[in-house]
Amino acid sequence: LVGLYTDHSPEDVVLVRVYGNKTELIVDRDNELKSFQVLHANGCAPRLYCTFQNGICYEFMQGDALGPQDVRDPTLIRLIALEMARIHAIHAHNGCIPKPNLWIKMRQYFSLVATEFTDQASNIR
Repeated sequence: LVGLYTDHSPEDVVLVRVYGNKTELIVDRDNELKSFQVLHANGCAPRLYCTFQNGICYEFMQGDALGPQDVRDPTLIRLIALEMARIHAIHAHNGCIPKPNLWIKMRQYFSLVATEFTDQASNIR
């Protein structure tokens, strides 16, 4: 992930994300783009500027990353829950009925992970 800006406008940042090697084995890139666009249309994601063969380019949104102490704050927990509910309600409005895929993706991930290594020290670790 790289942020790009000009000296004349350092607050106007464009993000370029280059996909990692073989990440398409886990991430459905077409679905990711559709979700990105739907979330942006509903004010929940940055603007997508373009896509290219192995990545995307999108708007940087100013903000602070939440840390462990933040997600324990009762006031913030409520705000996070309200925002998550708003995001999950979007699918009801765009006609798209999402399929739960967490466990499918977990099984897919574990099927790709090596279970044994040729180096014994790696196996122990």
